[in-house]
Amino acid sequence: LMVEAMENWLLADPDVLRAYYGQGFAGAAIPKRNDVEQVPKRDALAALEAATRRTQKRTYHKTRHAPEILQRLDLDALCDRAPRCKAFREWLEGEIHPS
Repeated sequence: LMVEAMENWLLADPDVLRAYYGQGFAGAAIPKRNDVEQVPKRDALAALEAATRRTQKRTYHKTRHAPEILQRLDLDALCDRAPRCKAFREWLEGEIHPS
């Protein structure tokens, strides 16, 4: 159920990133891959840096930005592009609501 870097999950919902960072967000820097968990960690971080460097909030920062972005992610959009997240969600739902 692990992902190489939590930032990979942020890549799954560029609309949330755009809304969070606002003007200057360079969405073209975000990979369009269907499986964002396969993006190497360094590439995920580089994409976030490139997409955010010209925004008012400035370059992506894990402890300053990630907690709020994670709260805003569309879980369905995330699970569509992150199989491990989908597996975790299904497991968690099974634990909460066993058949």
